[in-house]
Amino acid sequence: MDVYRTPDERFAGLPGYGFEPGYVEQDGLRMHYVEEGSGAPVLLLHGEPTWAFLYRKLILPISHVARVVAPDYFGFGRSDKPTRLEDYSYDFHYGSIERLAHELDLRDATIVVQDAANAKNIIIYEPGTQPPQPGPLKPGTPNKVPVK
Repeated sequence: MDVYRTPDERFAGLPGYGFEPGYVEQDGLRMHYVEEGSGAPVLLLHGEPTWAFLYRKLILPISHVARVVAPDYFGFGRSDKPTRLEDYSYDFHYGSIERLAHELDLRDATIVVQDAANAKNIIIYEPGTQPPQPGPLKPGTPNKVPVK
């Protein structure tokens, strides 16, 4: 698989984003994540076309009460970027986040998701609830919290 890796110096000096980068290797690809705090895990998942930078103002406040993990999907932010469109799929992204959750032991995590299709809202899945399986979200299942 041909991959592009954005040089680290491209991320130097970003305002409000002084977090130490963390990485996991998955099948020869490097996935970036930010990890701050301790306690019950909170997994912050960005939407398209953003990356973990989206959550820069939430990571530190949440880290005072929880362990925050904010990854970049492959193809976004500091994570490796496969160069062929055919290398991207829903299953590819879903599987990589599932593996990250196992590798970082994110059991019973609160999951926060955002997507550009609904940029003014985030969706929070609390521990003990099951996010929907692959496919469209069912209306009324998530708890929506407005972003200010």
